[in-house]
Amino acid sequence: MAKHPEQKVTPWAALIGKTLAILRGIRGVTQATVAERTGFNPTYISLVETGRRDLSLEGLDKFASALGVPTWAVLMWATCEEPVATAWSTIAKRVSEEAWKLVRIPCPATQ
Repeated sequence: MAKHPEQKVTPWAALIGKTLAILRGIRGVTQATVAERTGFNPTYISLVETGRRDLSLEGLDKFASALGVPTWAVLMWATCEEPVATAWSTIAKRVSEEAWKLVRIPCPATQ
């Protein structure tokens, strides 16, 4: 059986993948759980998180939903100048507690 050629990925692939992997860790969700919630193959999830596969917007929305995070937030965190893990405090300062309740993520500033 012939191997599939490597898919060309955009520069965003690594950035989005790393962001999703960090957010998955913060949320305490396993790759297996993401696979179950999205219907994606666990291998595909690994490829996305390591920047070796691009996600469509629909795929990004499914992945974000599986993490309980809005898609816009993933894009925002992916474009932060700071690493995602340290951006939480900056984001918490800029976003009201009410907004955090809407996205169902505990506000780091209040913990």
